[in-house]
Amino acid sequence: MDWTIRQGLQGGEWLGLVTGGLRMFRWVRTKSCIAKPRSRIGQWIPILLVVLAAGVWMTRVQTSPMVWRVHSLPDGEYWWIVREDHDQLFLVSVTKNLRPLPIVQRTSGAADIFPFWVYHINPETDQVVERFRSKHLSPMGIKSQRERRPDSWLAQECDQWVVDSQGNLAYALKPAPWKNLHMYGFYSRVDVVDLQQRRVKAKLSMWGTHTLALSPDGKKLYVAAETAGRGQDSGDENAAIVGIAVISTKNLTVIKRLSLVSGMTPNGVEAMVFTKDGKRLFCGTRDGIYVVDTEKDELEMWTKTFLYRNRQNRGFSSFIALAPDEKELYAGLRLAEKDGAVVAIDVAQKKVVRKLELSKTGCTSVAVAKDKLFAACLDGVYVIDIDRWRSQK
Repeated sequence: MDWTIRQGLQGGEWLGLVTGGLRMFRWVRTKSCIAKPRSRIGQWIPILLVVLAAGVWMTRVQTSPMVWRVHSLPDGEYWWIVREDHDQLFLVSVTKNLRPLPIVQRTSGAADIFPFWVYHINPETDQVVERFRSKHLSPMGIKSQRERRPDSWLAQECDQWVVDSQGNLAYALKPAPWKNLHMYGFYSRVDVVDLQQRRVKAKLSMWGTHTLALSPDGKKLYVAAETAGRGQDSGDENAAIVGIAVISTKNLTVIKRLSLVSGMTPNGVEAMVFTKDGKRLFCGTRDGIYVVDTEKDELEMWTKTFLYRNRQNRGFSSFIALAPDEKELYAGLRLAEKDGAVVAIDVAQKKVVRKLELSKTGCTSVAVAKDKLFAACLDGVYVIDIDRWRSQK
């Protein structure tokens, strides 16, 4: 099957087909011998036309593909990162032909700017709406560059942040200068910002910070950082322990530290996804997916299928996505820059239940929007109909 062609009817097309059939019925009734009671053949003509149209529609729906691709993207291999925020979809090009993009220095000597190309995709039509440059990787930073909101001014100095439910406080990640990137990770600290007064209330130093997430009740902040421990457990002072710092938003103190991986070159948490009730936090790394029980702030013991550290096996992409009904979790797979696939993880069964091969190139990230799964591989973006994929058991 050609994955790049969509054959099924969508949206209101089926309604147009039925309407057209009724119009045809009326036209045939006025033009044909159906108006003459003595002719029986004419009575069957509109019925046959409606049956034929319904048969064509059913055939097209049954043969519609489960996977197709987003068009209007550049040729070649790019390290694509697909991100979603409130059903807005952004595709960020981190590299071109697998080479890092050039770095542009600010004249003020402040933190460096990464000139990324961003493709804004309409998740309903799967079409590229616009293309523009941005210094941001996170959808929050990208949207603030294009929209005027009370927190948009944070995009001048920060890339990623979360806002409490009252819209009063923001917890923002401060980017580290490029020269210190190998020491601090992409972010060097968390700023607690008063959005009404536009001032920083507190600064939380974090070593090797990648991302953060605020619990739905706003009481706890989860920060993925290597400050969760450095070498104490392994006995090697030079070894780093990637973990999550759990911070109380009431007094801004670390109430617990969760250690995930130890080693010389650990892969940190780069994506965090809360369930709607806030009882679970899914954390994506290139070593695997970790699940935090947020009521106890402990790691849940899931199947070892989640950990793909063996070089003969494929590794996870760090960016993960939760299905709208929260029954499944999705992640991309890759072996270096090859063999791209996505997996569906059943949350209730706590194991991988399906795997779908997509590309000969690696899959770098996934996102869910409009009941569809968008999987970014090096050769482009694949769109998966979640319901049809679930029915392929």
